[in-house]
Amino acid sequence: MTHRYAKVDDVQRYDLIVERAVRQQHYHLMQAETKKSVQARSQTGETKQFKERPKETAKSDTEPKAKENTVRPPKDGCFICKGPHRAFECPTGTSEQKEDVRRTLAARKAERLKHVRSSTATGHTVTINGVLEVPFCADSGADSNIISQAMVQELGTLDSTVVLVALEPPVMVKVAGGAIMSCHDRIDVDLRIETAAGPLNIARVS
Repeated sequence: MTHRYAKVDDVQRYDLIVERAVRQQHYHLMQAETKKSVQARSQTGETKQFKERPKETAKSDTEPKAKENTVRPPKDGCFICKGPHRAFECPTGTSEQKEDVRRTLAARKAERLKHVRSSTATGHTVTINGVLEVPFCADSGADSNIISQAMVQELGTLDSTVVLVALEPPVMVKVAGGAIMSCHDRIDVDLRIETAAGPLNIARVS
């Protein structure tokens, strides 16, 4: 024992016990205050982190999704390199080669239009995007405008701005004769119809 005199002096012993008890009490109070302060800072930090956490936006599975796809290349591939793209997008084709392809397609179009005019002399024709003339049936009473995949392919070859947009879900249509067809894509085009009063232009028809 450090304070040996406390063995014989009761007053000294009492004062020493009180002093140490006070010191011990003060030490425990400081420990308790420090612990509370640390816990308070920890809780404040967790709350702040929780509040600042960005909210995740719920995505609905039923929300319609529009998928845009470029027009599919010709079945035989690029006219220049046979790659999976159109001739006008060929990375290896020269300007002369692309121009030759354009002239060839224009000649095919003229030949096909000649056949169309001869076979539908009394019918109606419509020009799509100013580059493709096709026969059409006016006032058919149909609720939808339908164009064949072959015409879309030819239109995409002549006009690189044509874009296919996927229909989700596909649209079921009933054609002449009662057959049911499933339409999976749509395109937006400009039409020019020749009438007795002059050309009729209709923009952005789906």
